[in-house]
Amino acid sequence: MKVAIRILALVMALCIIAMLGVASYSKWFNYAAEKLPSPYRYGDLYFFSNNPDYRIKIAKELKIVPVKPISNLRLTIIADSYFNGSNKDNYAAEFFDHIDWNNIPDTIAPLQTGNKNILIIETTERHARWRLKTKNLISMGVKNIPTTEYELKLAAEDNLQYLFTNFNFLLNLKELKSTIYLKLFNRYDKRVAEPNKCSRLFLNETVDESSNSSSYNDTDDKEIEEIVNSLNQIHDDALKMGYEDVYFSIIPNAASIYNYNGKKYNHLIERIQNNPNLIMPFINTYQLLKGCKENVFHLSDSHWNSLGHQLWINEVNKIVKSSKK
Repeated sequence: MKVAIRILALVMALCIIAMLGVASYSKWFNYAAEKLPSPYRYGDLYFFSNNPDYRIKIAKELKIVPVKPISNLRLTIIADSYFNGSNKDNYAAEFFDHIDWNNIPDTIAPLQTGNKNILIIETTERHARWRLKTKNLISMGVKNIPTTEYELKLAAEDNLQYLFTNFNFLLNLKELKSTIYLKLFNRYDKRVAEPNKCSRLFLNETVDESSNSSSYNDTDDKEIEEIVNSLNQIHDDALKMGYEDVYFSIIPNAASIYNYNGKKYNHLIERIQNNPNLIMPFINTYQLLKGCKENVFHLSDSHWNSLGHQLWINEVNKIVKSSKK
């Protein structure tokens, strides 16, 4: 019996060491992350809250709709995680560059004069108030290799939790804990707004009136003017770099499309886009998504779904095709 216990203890110790090794070595960790269930398979808001009412499987990746590329046309998109899931094959341009906001300021290869060069700057609404005041976005230089993959940069203990605590049988325990905390102690994950019988989950910072990421935070006219002036400067700088057309696009918070508990929308996007001093043209993503009768955001994730994403791609391609030399 003692021998069996020792063998079991040895096996368990070896397993723990192996798991620590996987979590500590990036190549092993990335390989394991691809093979094990993704913690985001039910959405980031479910991952944060473990709310059993919202264990909803996130649909598969965006389908690539064949688009004929336009010769001698280079499209550069500065984008955040809302871009993930699409790639150069979704866009009607022969040459394509993607720059992630996490790499800003970034460098790009010098633009070729024989090409039509278009720049589109995309940001989600919750980051717009500080991102669009960042004038130094890109410069000419050595082209960095673009990536649309989310690279995990976590400590070993966080990696362990990421890898080994998201199997379905463990999710049941997490959901039970979440339910008990909410029902008995009125405690809920701070990153997610309490559902309050809503039909979807919301990122808390997008509904908290005290946060400048919120759709319901008061925004004065002075700040709108500051953002507009910054956009105009970005527009002028990009034209001097060699871009013929420069657009910006603010992806609305889900809370701007689907109201949370009757709160008053601050209309940030419209106030920027409709400002008479704005020079830079824009993709009116707010009206595009607001006017769609079908759901354009995941119920358990802070991002848009494949329909919302495809609608935006269609608008980008309209711009690309209309800008053909």
